[in-house]
Amino acid sequence: MVFEDTFIITTANQIPGVELYTLGIVSATSKNANVDEIVQALETLVKAKEGGFALIGFTLVYTDGELLGYGTAVKADEGQFVMG
Repeated sequence: MVFEDTFIITTANQIPGVELYTLGIVSATSKNANVDEIVQALETLVKAKEGGFALIGFTLVYTDGELLGYGTAVKADEGQFVMG
């Protein structure tokens, strides 16, 4: 895999030059507003999805006494990187 052992997180809704397939929305919360805790949880969730390597549209909101982080898990069209 081209993106094996890779994790990208971005607030943008695309990664230039990479065709993406949506795997679904993922989210994580932290009661003590720890952003690192949220990012680690999201990375685990994204990588648990087959081919997942990036989280796009990453957003943080504070709600009901917790910090919520969410975004869209995606995988790349690895076929675009095959060379003949």
